[in-house]
Amino acid sequence: MKIQTKAIGVNRADVFFRQGKYPATGLELAGMAEDGRRVAAIVDGGAFAAEVNVDEECVLEIPASMSFIEAASIIEALFTAYYNLVSLCGLKAGESALIHGGAGGIGPVAIQLAKLLGAKVSATAGKPEKLKLIESLGAVAVDYRPKEFGKEKYDVILDVVGADYFDANLVALKRSGRMGIISFISGAKAELNLAPLLLKNLSVYGSTIRSLSLDVKAGIRDAIKPYFGKIKPIVDSTFPLTELDKALDYVEGYKNVGKVVVTID
Repeated sequence: MKIQTKAIGVNRADVFFRQGKYPATGLELAGMAEDGRRVAAIVDGGAFAAEVNVDEECVLEIPASMSFIEAASIIEALFTAYYNLVSLCGLKAGESALIHGGAGGIGPVAIQLAKLLGAKVSATAGKPEKLKLIESLGAVAVDYRPKEFGKEKYDVILDVVGADYFDANLVALKRSGRMGIISFISGAKAELNLAPLLLKNLSVYGSTIRSLSLDVKAGIRDAIKPYFGKIKPIVDSTFPLTELDKALDYVEGYKNVGKVVVTID
């Protein structure tokens, strides 16, 4: 189906694409479908365009209370957070979860989803305004700068940092803990201490939503429908499509508290 694009979410993957570290750019959008519906969708790339072809399996109708900008700010994050926290890591009510990058593009959505699932949630950030946002979402804010998040132990960790945090994450996991890695901001290569994986019976998952089959994406879409209207969008700023490079610079510099969205008039 074709969508007339109104808003596109900017992700760390778009920055990586510009740096030559990721194979696609433009992963989520919101706009008008051919049948007149207001919809949001994830795509495998190409969202930074006035008209985009999307698969029906990747589309959600936008609630009346939500704007195109707000919908574009959470659709990909909700797919990613649900697949990693629930499908892979099996987060359950009463368990504890640590969300790294809690005030970035995905963090606020992951925090809210984990809380809706009944988990006890903590999240990391480094700037006062980001720690304040985490607290406003009902999570325990953890300053990552002392690198002491391992003092507490968690059932599930959602990680965007990668190499620099791998060993510390293993330490921070409880026995039979699970970790989902969704990005590698600090790098993709590290020397690892594998002992905790064996001694604590840990599980580590890595994934990208764009690599999943349409059947799997359709299953995630159906699972997240009840949450789509319950997640509060946290939009830091918007840029017109003509200023896409400025938007990418802003995200690359970690200036955003919440999501950055590009708009098309």
